[in-house]
Amino acid sequence: MEKKICSKCGAENPGGNLLCKNCGEELYRPRVEREEEEQETIRRIKSNPAIPWMSIGCILVIVGLGLSIVIQPPSGEYTTTTAKEWETYADFLKYCSIINIIGLLLFMVATIYGMSWNADAIRMIYSKIKKT
Repeated sequence: MEKKICSKCGAENPGGNLLCKNCGEELYRPRVEREEEEQETIRRIKSNPAIPWMSIGCILVIVGLGLSIVIQPPSGEYTTTTAKEWETYADFLKYCSIINIIGLLLFMVATIYGMSWNADAIRMIYSKIKKT
């Protein structure tokens, strides 16, 4: 049976070994090739197009929550004058809620897309590893 030489430590290994008996390094592929594939996976994960959309979703949620906390309801006794103020305040809270819902939906969709993007990148690299 053919002997394999470890690319990391240089030890001779029986041909059927997948790992080096000396250092545990994989024998069936050169280490340089594995490192290039790992770098390709990292590049693909970093180039995930969902990340900016997740950020925008988070910003919308923070803005909506922040505005609904900062803006205080009208004070004083309830009169016909304050009724209009309360109506305006209720409308404002409604718009803050809409901003929050849009932000949360955008964040959730971008997160799901981003996870599938990363899973595809990892699956692609794993299929290359399996072929060798």
